[in-house]
Amino acid sequence: MRYMEAYWRDRLGRAWAAEQGYRQVLAFDLGFWMAHVRLADLYERLGRLDEALAERREAAFLNPDDPMLLVDLGLTLGRLGRLEAADSALARAAFERFLTLAPRSLARQIEDARVSLLAIP
Repeated sequence: MRYMEAYWRDRLGRAWAAEQGYRQVLAFDLGFWMAHVRLADLYERLGRLDEALAERREAAFLNPDDPMLLVDLGLTLGRLGRLEAADSALARAAFERFLTLAPRSLARQIEDARVSLLAIP
């Protein structure tokens, strides 16, 4: 319920109230990764990119199986001018997505992707 209230405050342009609502959600459930995503989106709209980056990292840490969170992380890093780190995050997301979708007939490419994924800092 708190999450939905914060979401609607966000959609209505009440940034401060939305931020407080998402923070309250996280106070009760630190693992609610979507609240971190919404906070990151809010912070980016407000130009608070360092805070957005922290929220993106937390969301990706809490839900490592969602490659889109790594894409979002890479885009935020790019907005901050941290292009090398952005490249790593986006490459990681691409390799993870490939490994999720690749058919077994691409065994050699799958192994190459696993090796490449391990090489990303």
